[in-house]
Amino acid sequence: MEKSYTLWEKWTGQVPEEPAPKPEDMITNPLRLHRGDLIVSKMPEEDERKYSVVEVREYNRRISGIEFRSADYLLRDGEEERVLRVNPRRERDPDDPRECDLLWLEFFDRMEFDEGVRQAVTKEEFYVFLDNDEKVTYYELHAGKDGFFTDIRSVKSGEESLYSRRIQYWDFFKKGETKYNEPEGEDVFFFVEIDESDGFIAMLKGMRVSSRDVEIYPAGEKNA
Repeated sequence: MEKSYTLWEKWTGQVPEEPAPKPEDMITNPLRLHRGDLIVSKMPEEDERKYSVVEVREYNRRISGIEFRSADYLLRDGEEERVLRVNPRRERDPDDPRECDLLWLEFFDRMEFDEGVRQAVTKEEFYVFLDNDEKVTYYELHAGKDGFFTDIRSVKSGEESLYSRRIQYWDFFKKGETKYNEPEGEDVFFFVEIDESDGFIAMLKGMRVSSRDVEIYPAGEKNA
């Protein structure tokens, strides 16, 4: 049961002050994460790698006047970076983590503006080449040739104010590979984001994960 206080105790300063809200608390943040919190990946290929939250981002896109909000958590462990993307299933409650889909993404590429990429994202099929020159095809998902314009508010490690910018992005996917006598593989999603201010391009790819695939610890609670 929560402790109650008299008005006299409040006036005389005997009531503990609530901590000031952090910038992360002022944006869409379904997992209630803050910079410095720890995420442990339980996926087999990650071998329980521990990532620190270095940036929290709110994505807000408007379609026909309706807002659709989601959140990205940029994670880092040394040179390795991942993005945990949280998309609400029901737009009326984007802050409820129980009503969200989780995507575990990695950066496929980052580059200065490239007109070839800008033209390629308008097609129904988007091609990328792996290090071994293997060609991989992703197929248009929701954004269409015009993409989605999205407002981002974010806060990074070492900063105490929110940073705003606008991007245009496109989403693609490819079906998971089905092997003999095994269940169908997971779909792979691919995103291309272009910053409206400087044209910088970020490409991310990854798959859906479940809440059992990640563990969350407040900063300093779990030793690295």
